[in-house]
Amino acid sequence: MPRASTFLLTAMLLTVGLAGCIGSEELDPQSTDPLGSERPAFVPEAPEEDLMDMLPVMHAEHQNPEAHTQGVGFSVTGYADMTGVHPMTSQGGWTEVDIHGDLAAVASYYGDAGVTLVDLSDPATPEPISFVPSSGRDYDARFSQDGTVLFFGCQPAEQSAAVGNQLGDCTPRYGLGSDGEPASGLVAYDVSDPADPELIGVLDGVATHNLWTYTVDGVVYAFTNGVEIVRLDPAAEEPLSIVAEVPGGHDAYVHAHPATGDVLLYTTSGNTYAVFNVTDPEEPSLVLEAGPDVVAWHK
Repeated sequence: MPRASTFLLTAMLLTVGLAGCIGSEELDPQSTDPLGSERPAFVPEAPEEDLMDMLPVMHAEHQNPEAHTQGVGFSVTGYADMTGVHPMTSQGGWTEVDIHGDLAAVASYYGDAGVTLVDLSDPATPEPISFVPSSGRDYDARFSQDGTVLFFGCQPAEQSAAVGNQLGDCTPRYGLGSDGEPASGLVAYDVSDPADPELIGVLDGVATHNLWTYTVDGVVYAFTNGVEIVRLDPAAEEPLSIVAEVPGGHDAYVHAHPATGDVLLYTTSGNTYAVFNVTDPEEPSLVLEAGPDVVAWHK
């Protein structure tokens, strides 16, 4: 085909193809409310059961086992006897459970039971495989996002006849504190081999009641309810170090915002609530704060 004819045919095809792209049809304007703030809030249907009467609302009562005898929507799939991995002298009641893949970390309420690692690969027969010891209350246990590091908070235990626990602190096991008073601390273990956990480090004197972890640019951080932001560097002489602090008192939760990708830290204390941008965990910045009319605490 002559070059002139080829050029003419090509030009005609391009004209026809572009006509559908640059025609006179107007495009829809970009939404002025991309995050849906003007849309009505989603409100789930009320449950059939009256859940308000199932549990007492007084804060102190959540420590009483007799207050937790009811359940809705759950059935028992399997059961793990924890005594198989603990010395016969161990005492403990179970509190926080964190799960990564087929591995669960079950924190103890007091005594030397520490945190038990449980294999969940067969949910009908969960198998305790090891535990990391303690000598206080271990309210919270939390895996790193890749599941290779286990953090838990060792908190002094007060003697209480109501729940049957014994007096204890974290000094005997981890050498925390120096003035003879019951001490608390953040403990980190390498659990890449769950059958053989290895101690990485201990940080004295930080809040330990609730913990969260998040990995930023390959670095693992732990967030206490204090709120102390703690960096993990296993190769350092001091593997755990506080790199920043923000106000808080009872809870800390971290996740990446689904729209912006920013890493956000949510904190609560009493009935105040705050959100911090921790995309750089060592330079946190306040996003918003609400309260005291907002009730948002206790996980």
